Amino acid sequence: MSVPAGEFRRWLDGLAAGGDTLDWDPASEHAEFRAWIASVYAGNGAMTMPWLERLIHERRRDLVVHALRRVKDRAEAELGSFDGPAVTTVAPSDEEPNGIVRCGYGDRITELTSDRVTVTVADRVQDWIARDRRVVWPVCPEHGRGLHAMLDDGTPSWICGHTHHRVSTIVDG
Repeated sequence: MSVPAGEFRRWLDGLAAGGDTLDWDPASEHAEFRAWIASVYAGNGAMTMPWLERLIHERRRDLVVHALRRVKDRAEAELGSFDGPAVTTVAPSDEEPNGIVRCGYGDRITELTSDRVTVTVADRVQDWIARDRRVVWPVCPEHGRGLHAMLDDGTPSWICGHTHHRVSTIVDG
């Protein structure tokens, strides 16, 4: 379905102008977000902020749940099965217009693209493993030091803190 560019742009500009409570950027140029928000607009038209916030919250929750499953699968392949961390959510409301999505011990997750959510969730899984299992995971095979979840050329990656080289992607494909 084609999205009329002018109408879509005016709608986004209107969201940005009235968005003092937004924890996301309607003007984001990230290709994945732009494709998603354009498809939402194409399917629903110019939605009100409360309606859109519910869709944003659902997207964020779905991205976090998916990323957690993938990161946890990789961790369990190396460390064995474990129960945590959990995804917790609070639906959008008057008090929390954006809703809340958390993973593990961290603060709310505000990212809306799979690459950024994957990095954040990997960091939360790593933190949970360190706190609850008292294990450093993952570790650089070359330097024996813990790795850091980061975007490297747009790819969610485990980066060695010693020499700042990419050891691996956080999740496969």
